[in-house]
Amino acid sequence: FLGNIIGFKPLHVRNRGTSWEFKPEPIIVRCSEMQGDPRIGTRIIDDSTLSLYVELNVSYRLDIADTRTMPSSEHKASQMVDEITCAWSMISFSRCRELTQEQSISVPLYYGSIYAPNKLDDLYKAAQQEKAFGGAFKLKKDPHLVFRAGPLPADPPPLVPYSFYPPTMISVRSTACALGLYRACLALQVAKQHSIFVPMSDVVLASFEGILEDTDLYNEFMLKWRSILAKLAPPPQPCNCKSPPINPSMPSLIEAYRRCVAEISPLLHSQTLPPQHIANFAEYQDYRQRLIQKFCRTVDGDKNVVKGQRHPVEPLSHAGFEYLHEPFDVAEVRLAAGSRCLRS
Repeated sequence: FLGNIIGFKPLHVRNRGTSWEFKPEPIIVRCSEMQGDPRIGTRIIDDSTLSLYVELNVSYRLDIADTRTMPSSEHKASQMVDEITCAWSMISFSRCRELTQEQSISVPLYYGSIYAPNKLDDLYKAAQQEKAFGGAFKLKKDPHLVFRAGPLPADPPPLVPYSFYPPTMISVRSTACALGLYRACLALQVAKQHSIFVPMSDVVLASFEGILEDTDLYNEFMLKWRSILAKLAPPPQPCNCKSPPINPSMPSLIEAYRRCVAEISPLLHSQTLPPQHIANFAEYQDYRQRLIQKFCRTVDGDKNVVKGQRHPVEPLSHAGFEYLHEPFDVAEVRLAAGSRCLRS
């Protein structure tokens, strides 16, 4: 497996659960021909053997009684499986790469192991042949996954050039833009260093990976980041205007990105914010999300509406909340890129 994992919740579930509809942001999928290998350093990837693996999962809501048998450590509990795979499918990367325009593609759904796949349609046909289950399996035949795919659009140009994006990734466009700016910040910082193996001090670079790994902090970051992107995007051009839209400069984008990350980074070290737990422990996760919203927004208690945004440093540095933040640790701003290069 290459790259990362990305998840989406269905927008609509219809026909007693037999039809799932997703409508996320446009997803960017990239895969470099050269991949790192722990044994030989690098290896060349053949596009014809690459496929995008897609799972359709369900998750059951857990309550406090269900979590009594879980590990007492929140970290260990967060590593437990919280989803059940109903079906899966494989999308040919080379086929999508050859497209010259966006079009609709349909692929069959499977169940069982990816090493011994079974078509989901065969399961339904076998169940319909049995009289005892004939009335229970009146489902649509040939279950499949329908999606749209095409090349990356050149018009309008992206806010951050595609060359800044990671060479191997699967991400929504707004997150990919943030990843591109992270790489730009890292390149600027490395240029100031004598070597990439020298630890660097940068709170944005040190915090961004932790924000991506924390689902709740990532969602809060994306709310702020999408709001910033909407303000930075060029206004729509009139029909009779032939000049291309003018995107903001890279320095202004980098500064906006750094400010957005800096507004979330204090929560990575807040003692009041509990660690992550298993994702479907609803009561625990809801409580954690409310704390994050309390630090990042001002709320009208009478009307229960958001009045505005605020920096988490404001409540964390208040005289009545002096113990909400851990004592300063150099690890909050230190990034040792060299050790990661040696490990890989």
